[in-house]
Amino acid sequence: MGQAGWAYTTDSFFDVFMSSGLVADADFGVNAKPTLDAIADLALDEGGMVGFNAMGHDDAGDGLVYSLVGDAHGATIDASSGQFAWAALDGDASLGFTLRVTDSAGSTADRAFTVTVNNVDPTLALAGPASVTDDQDFILGLSASDPGMDAITGWTVNWGDGSSSLLGSASGDLAHRYALPGDYTVDVTASDEDGSYAASRAVNVQAGTLKVTDAQATATGFKVNFNRAYVPELLNLYDSAVYNRGAADLRLKDAAGRTVAGSVVMDADHMGLTFVKTNGLLANGAYSLTLDSRANAFVDNLGGLLDGNRDGVAGDSYSTTFAISGSGAVMSLGEFSRGPGQAADVPATSAGVPILIAGAAGASQVAFTLAYDASLLNITGVTGGAGVPAGSTVSADFGTAGQVRITVQLSAVLGAGSTELVRLIANVPSTAPYGAKQVLDLKDILLDTGAAVRDDDGLHLAAYVGDASGNAKYSTLDVQRIQRAVVRLDSGFGAYPLVDPTVVADINGNSALTSLDAQRVLSEVMGVDRPEIPAIPKGMTLTFSGPDPFVSVSSVDAKPGETVVVPVNLDTAAGLESVELTLVYPADNLELVEVRLGGLTQDFQYFVKDVSVPGRIGIDMSRMEAMAGGSGSLLELVFKVSANARGDLAIDLQSTALNETWLTLNPAPQPGSDPTDGAVKVKLPPPVVAKKPAINPAGWGSDFMLGQNTQSAWVNQWLSGNQDKPAARKLNNWKLSLPAVKIGAKM
Repeated sequence: MGQAGWAYTTDSFFDVFMSSGLVADADFGVNAKPTLDAIADLALDEGGMVGFNAMGHDDAGDGLVYSLVGDAHGATIDASSGQFAWAALDGDASLGFTLRVTDSAGSTADRAFTVTVNNVDPTLALAGPASVTDDQDFILGLSASDPGMDAITGWTVNWGDGSSSLLGSASGDLAHRYALPGDYTVDVTASDEDGSYAASRAVNVQAGTLKVTDAQATATGFKVNFNRAYVPELLNLYDSAVYNRGAADLRLKDAAGRTVAGSVVMDADHMGLTFVKTNGLLANGAYSLTLDSRANAFVDNLGGLLDGNRDGVAGDSYSTTFAISGSGAVMSLGEFSRGPGQAADVPATSAGVPILIAGAAGASQVAFTLAYDASLLNITGVTGGAGVPAGSTVSADFGTAGQVRITVQLSAVLGAGSTELVRLIANVPSTAPYGAKQVLDLKDILLDTGAAVRDDDGLHLAAYVGDASGNAKYSTLDVQRIQRAVVRLDSGFGAYPLVDPTVVADINGNSALTSLDAQRVLSEVMGVDRPEIPAIPKGMTLTFSGPDPFVSVSSVDAKPGETVVVPVNLDTAAGLESVELTLVYPADNLELVEVRLGGLTQDFQYFVKDVSVPGRIGIDMSRMEAMAGGSGSLLELVFKVSANARGDLAIDLQSTALNETWLTLNPAPQPGSDPTDGAVKVKLPPPVVAKKPAINPAGWGSDFMLGQNTQSAWVNQWLSGNQDKPAARKLNNWKLSLPAVKIGAKM
C-alpha cells in the first residue's frame, strides 16, 4: 500500500490518503467522488454565444472546482459556479469541449460535449447615389459585416454595361462612368475564406450632355457613336448658297491638312454615323477628326451642344487622331447614285454593280459577305465579272436577310492587278425613300491563299444621277447647281448635304465633277438622250413646301390680225433660281411669233424652250444666283392674232415649278380654267356711224319757234339720233335762242 497522510484544505476538511488508494474523510469515512451532470451537444450560428452552468455534485458535501480540460477554444468557466461561456466566432466548425469538476479531495468527474458552429454569410453593404448623369462618376462604396471573425478579402463589381472592376480589400470605394443613359443593375461579389457572396443594386443613369462614346477608324473612313441621339437635319458636309448651312460640321484631314472627300451615312437611331471616303481606301498615314459643337452642328434633341471633352460642360468640339497602316489585297465596291424604280447598272451602259479585287495574286477561290439595306437595294442575283476566266463559278447565298454570301471558284488563279470579280444584279425598289443612302459593307473576306484582304466599302445614294436639286427630275436648275459646284461657288448640293457631289453628278464616270457633267444633264433636259443617264421612271415627281408666290398669265386686248405681247408674271421673286412652266393656247387663232425673257429673267443663263407642238409652250430656265426679290414678268409671249379670231382666246397655264417646287405656288396652276390663266381678248372695231349734218345757225335770224311741221319732225329725229327711222310724233314746245348776227358775218 502507499504511504498514508493528511492534507489540509481551506474548507477545514481533512482528506486522508490511504495507502490502499482510498480516500477517507476526517471521520475516517471513505471519500465519494464528485459527479457532473451530462451536457448535451450544441449547435448554433457563428456569432452566437454558448452559456450554461455546469452542475457538479458531491455526496460528501465537498467543495467543487470547475475547469476546462484540453483545448478550451477560447471558452471560459467560472471555477466556483461552473458558469461556462464561449463565443462562436467562426463557422463552419465542430469543436469538442471537456468540463471537469474536482472536489476538495482531488477527486474529479469529466463531461465532454461538442458544439457545432454554422457559418453565416456576411452582410454586404453597397452605398451610392440612386441616380447619376452619364457625365458623372458613379461612386460605389463597398463594405461588409460578419457576425464572426471572417474578413472580406476581395470584391468583384460588374457595372451592368459590360465592364467590371476589382477591389482587393475588405472595404473601399470604386468609381465608374457610364457612357449611355439607362437603368443599370450593379452586381457585386465579395469573397472570404468561407466562400463568395453576392449583392446587387440599381442605378439610373440620365443623359447629361451629348458626348462621343466611341470613334473607330476604318479602311475607308471612320465610325462614331454617341451617348444619345443628335439632330440629323442640322448636319452637313457640303453647302450651297441657297441652303446656307455654313461650314462642314465634321472634318477628316490627313497629315498635310487636306480635307478628305467623302459621304456620311447616319444610323437609323441617330446615335451613330459612318464616314465613307470617295474613290478608294484611306491612304496610309495620320489623320485628325473633328466634330463641331455649334447650334447648327452636333446638337441633341433638347438643344444641348456637343460636349466634346466629356467634362459635363457642353460647347466644346470633339477631336481625335488615328493612323492608317495597311497593305495587301483590296476588295472594292464604289460609290454610285441610282434612284427608285431604276436598275442598279454602273455604268448605265452595263448590267449590274461591279465588285473588284486587287493584289490577290495566286488566289483561286474568293468568298465574302456583302451587307446592305434591302429597302434601298434589291439584289436578285450575282454573276461573274468581266475579269473572271471562263469556267469559273459564282454562288450566292441569300439566307440571311440584308446579306449575301458570295463564293467565286476561279478556273485560274488571280493575277496581282485589279480584277472585276462579280457583278450584282440589282434594282432600287420604287418605295425607296428618295435621297436615302447606305453603306455597302464588304466583310468576312477569305482567300484560299490565306492572305488578308482590306475592304473598300461602297456607298449607294437612292437618287437619280445628275439630279443635283433633289426633286427626282431633270431641269436647267440641275445644270446650274452642277456648274456652281464645278466653279466652287458651292461646296456641294444643298439637297444632299452629307453626300460628296461627285457621287451625285459624276455623269461621265471619271471620278470627278466637271462642266462636262453639267453639259450632259443639259443635253438630257433639251431632249437629247444621254446613254450615261438612266431614264427616270414615269410618275416620279417630288414637291416641297416653301413660300407662296403667284404666277399668272396676263389678259390683253387685241384686234383681228394684230400682234400682241402677253406677259407671264410673278408677284415675288425672292429666292428664285429656276422656272419651269407649260402653257397651251388655241393655235388656230393665235400664231406664236416669239418667246422671250421677261423683265425679271433677262440675266437667266440657261433657257430651254419647247415649242415643237403647236398650241403648247414648254419653258425651263435658270440663273446661277438666287434672286434677292422683285416682281414682274418671267416671260413675254408674242402672238399674231388670226384675222378670223373672235372673243376671248384662253391661254391656259397648266403647270409651273419655281426652283423645282421648292417655292410653292399659291394657287398652283392646273389644266383648265383657274386664276393663273390669261387670255387674248379679240374685239371687233366699232360699226361705222353716218356723219350727222352740222347745223350752223349763225346766219339765222333772231328768236324763232319750232312747231309741229315737217321740218320740226326732221329736226326732232336728228336730235334723237333716229334720223333713219320713221319720225316719232312728239310735241316740241321748246325755244331755241341764238344770238342775232348779220348774214354773212363770221361766227
